[in-house]
Amino acid sequence: MRPFFQFPLLPEAFLGAGRSALLARALIKSSRTDAFTAEEIAEYRQAWEQPGALTGMLNWYRALRFRPSLKERITTPTLVLWGMQDQALEYGLAERSLALCNDRGLKTFEKATHWVARRGQRGECRASGVPGRLRCRSVLQVARTRRDLLTVLAAAVTSHHLTSSADAALAEASTEHPMPHVVLLGDSIFDNAAYVARGPDVVRQLRERLPEGWRATLNAVDGAVTSGVERQLERLPQDASHLVVSVGGNDALRHAGILEQGACSVAEVLDRISDIREEFEHDYCTMLEGALGQNLPTAVCTIYEARFPDPQRRRLAATALTVLNDVITRAAFSRGLPLVDLRLVSNEDADFANPIEPSVQGGAKIAAAIAALVVEHDSAGRRLVVFVG
Repeated sequence: MRPFFQFPLLPEAFLGAGRSALLARALIKSSRTDAFTAEEIAEYRQAWEQPGALTGMLNWYRALRFRPSLKERITTPTLVLWGMQDQALEYGLAERSLALCNDRGLKTFEKATHWVARRGQRGECRASGVPGRLRCRSVLQVARTRRDLLTVLAAAVTSHHLTSSADAALAEASTEHPMPHVVLLGDSIFDNAAYVARGPDVVRQLRERLPEGWRATLNAVDGAVTSGVERQLERLPQDASHLVVSVGGNDALRHAGILEQGACSVAEVLDRISDIREEFEHDYCTMLEGALGQNLPTAVCTIYEARFPDPQRRRLAATALTVLNDVITRAAFSRGLPLVDLRLVSNEDADFANPIEPSVQGGAKIAAAIAALVVEHDSAGRRLVVFVG
């Protein structure tokens, strides 16, 4: 059977879909918790999007079928650093490779993965006795500016080993990046613990779906309206890295009485709805500016459609909510923010614990959509993306 990577074009399309979402997920799942920061994942995805990048990567595998033979032995001194938790390559490949080298050495790391040179193995590599010039600490990891990079390189090339001045430069240039920390803001769409008995609420299910080492905090409050998010922002954890806002349902409930009111004309109905829309738009945009003032990647959610027992009331409510959801989508798209469309996520009656609160099943779907958003979306690109789980 022909290996998948040997096919033309198809592997590139498959791996490049969703801004190389599969490759990004593979990096995270095959590495230790602190191996890649969210910023580094975004840089990888930007590199993979360059014309010909994926083809160049895949051609390495495509060339394997030619199996070139080495007629000359490798005379350059070679030291192989091998992670014993590598999920992609078998340990025997290291030994077979070294058999081709005259001056060779092998150092294994029991806890290291395929990404042995990454941040997660830094301490283990230092403790191993590997010469300084071969330590796992990458210049690109510690140099956060061009000046830092030049400082580190200049110190490194003055000696066969990293001198004390180079180590000092590395220490000065290095800044530890905490693991991502997602904060949920809004109302009972996230704060649904009271409605799922002893089942997992949304934030608990989100924690289970985030990559290892990531954190999630619930700042949302059951019953909150849009203006209440301001108080939730005051309680942001200092290490917060992502904000996700789901609010507006309670603003709609405040005006639910309009569904029972009579009117003399369609114009009168539209005029009342326009008043509600303008009030909500003011409150929502004010709230959103406050959230964006935190200078963190931010995403928003639409208001899902309530599951009222009365079909007519459900129908009218769904129609009325389109007006408020138009405010939310316009606010998101005009600011280049990703959007979780809860109308498409929570699309089954079983997703609701009652007419307006998410059940365990609904919470799981919401958590999955949020996890996909914060892991896969490139917040620096300002691309308009709608997530539906």
